[in-house]
Amino acid sequence: MVMDGLTGTVREPGSPQRGVLCWFISPHGLGHAARASAIIAGCSSMCPGIHHHLFTTVPRPFFDESLGGVLFDLHDLGCDVGMVQKTPLAEDVDATLRALEGLQVDGGPGFERVVREVAATGCQLIVSDIAPMGLAVARRLSVPGVLVENFTWDWIYRAYDDPRLAVFGERLGEIFRSAAVRIQTKPVCQPVQGAHTVAPVSRRSQLERNELRSRLGVAADGRLILLSVGGLDGGAIGRGVRFPTATILVAPGIGDRIGPGVDPIRIPSMGGPAHPDLVAASDLVIAKLGYSTVAEVYHAGAALAYLRRPRFPESPILEAFVAEHIPSAALPENWFENPSTTEVLGSLLDISRRDGPRPNGAEPAAELILSALQGRF
Repeated sequence: MVMDGLTGTVREPGSPQRGVLCWFISPHGLGHAARASAIIAGCSSMCPGIHHHLFTTVPRPFFDESLGGVLFDLHDLGCDVGMVQKTPLAEDVDATLRALEGLQVDGGPGFERVVREVAATGCQLIVSDIAPMGLAVARRLSVPGVLVENFTWDWIYRAYDDPRLAVFGERLGEIFRSAAVRIQTKPVCQPVQGAHTVAPVSRRSQLERNELRSRLGVAADGRLILLSVGGLDGGAIGRGVRFPTATILVAPGIGDRIGPGVDPIRIPSMGGPAHPDLVAASDLVIAKLGYSTVAEVYHAGAALAYLRRPRFPESPILEAFVAEHIPSAALPENWFENPSTTEVLGSLLDISRRDGPRPNGAEPAAELILSALQGRF
């Protein structure tokens, strides 16, 4: 018998299990977890009995919120570094290098321990978004490895023009290229020949727009702004930017309970309405420019006022996509104290919402993954 050291489950050595997937999910922000969750939900919708093992340090409440009705186990594992953040908008290269030196991506005792734990799950296929360790484990176990990405870390590291990062980038690039199936989600930073390209991937909203507005005490024709920017507290909001008149502000993460009928409406980080539902209910979202936010706003038809990430190479690709597909504007760095912010937000609120669904790449990505899984049998 084999004991899984993370889940405590016991299995016969080498016993095959159909419908078991392992996911290695980068904890760099929550965008990778959001995208992976959308695809995991798609897989379980098409194949309800499938079981998922998630390897990441992303907190369980995030997946509990995103994966209702999905069979999954969460393994607390630091499986990726990505870029260490000095602030939400700035990266720390030196701290990133120290973290990379301590991570056993494709060898060493820690890596072999992970290999044994993955093998004990009966896993037949490993999906990586975009943690290279998952693909290295897949190669070690001779099971197919699927890569889901709109960029990879070797591409990111090259943009910093630092020879120390370049060494790690070359090593990770070789691992990324080992994927049996590569799925690129729009907007793609570096198209790769032979990869499958799908539409932007986001979690789906579960509540109708006006249903959530009613719960929050917001009229159907009210103007609702979602402030999805970490690091702000209620006092800062009161002292900061003057939001346009006749608007109601929803601010997740600055309260311990839902507070309808007040402005701002304060919502806890976990336990309140899911983020895709908040985006769908809003007319305008204020957020850092990141993949999951862009994809959710794109599908919801809302407007976006965004904060740039000056050095991060993905940022200009996302910005170009946003400019083409979403009513949007960049905010100044000092947006919270800048009087011009009020005018920018007001102009975006005056733009009519786009109605009608857009294709979500979660389902095509799930189909590709399940096809690769079926190829094992």
